[in-house]
Amino acid sequence: RASEVIAVERHPEAIRQAKRLHQGAGITYLNEDVLSYAPQASYFDIVLIRGAIEHFSQPDQRQIFLLAYRALKPGGWFCGDSPANPQKGERQLASHENEWANEYEMRTELETVFPVVETLTFPSRERITLFWQAQKPDVTPSTIKDQHNI
Repeated sequence: RASEVIAVERHPEAIRQAKRLHQGAGITYLNEDVLSYAPQASYFDIVLIRGAIEHFSQPDQRQIFLLAYRALKPGGWFCGDSPANPQKGERQLASHENEWANEYEMRTELETVFPVVETLTFPSRERITLFWQAQKPDVTPSTIKDQHNI
């Protein structure tokens, strides 16, 4: 339904697979590291990261939150999900850098950047999945100064 989708992915094989499964005139695929991507400020209604935030270190996760905040229009939403790891001593996958133990830990991290954070824990047979949506305040630039300049 979106009029425009910009997908940022650093692995060419993932982009090939995405293009094979998801095509459309409004979809742009960028073969780039999300940490070096410079989105236009206040451009997007929604920024989405699905099943990937756990692949980044805690400082890099914070950088992604700041990038999302900057890219969102006032009132826009940053949404995503991640598997929970209540056993923090051992990673679920070797490629995971920072796994959140639970909904509280996830919310605490997101609240360092976003003033409005809504979360959900969904247990299934195989794992516990954490979901979030975090909102950039819906205010005009004249009433609030953007505190997250990057």
